[in-house]
Amino acid sequence: MVGPPAGVTYGAHGIWGWHLEERLPIDHVYTGLGPAWYDALHFPGSMDMKRLRNLFSTFEWWKLRPDPQLIAAQPGGEDAEKFIAAAKTESGDLAVIYTPVGGSVSVDFTRVARPAQVRWYNPADGTFSDSLTVTASEVQQLETPGTGDAVLLITHQP
Repeated sequence: MVGPPAGVTYGAHGIWGWHLEERLPIDHVYTGLGPAWYDALHFPGSMDMKRLRNLFSTFEWWKLRPDPQLIAAQPGGEDAEKFIAAAKTESGDLAVIYTPVGGSVSVDFTRVARPAQVRWYNPADGTFSDSLTVTASEVQQLETPGTGDAVLLITHQP
């Protein structure tokens, strides 16, 4: 969501066919039985979409533009599975960084408005870390709170 996607959608066996009970989908009989749509709504992917929506409803995401220079050291150059996506507003008062794996993220704070409030969002459970304030205009290494994927939210605090 911090890059220029064609769109985000979620579908699951049973939902896209609006099955009222477990059954084989029409024209896709070799894909197996699909549950009733009201059961499929509780699959892990639908909960992921709920957390994504909850996160993006906390800021004006439509003002974000890709900004790869926000990442001072891109690990995705050597390993595509570690590519860190970054976007920010034109004014730099909001930046969002997504890392698919835990570890260290090298952020160029010269590209955002300061002082900045920085906090991590855990996509697995929908929780935010405590925030910290960054005032320095330099590259800083920030450690993700865990080993899984994480979102770094940077907002200007005048």
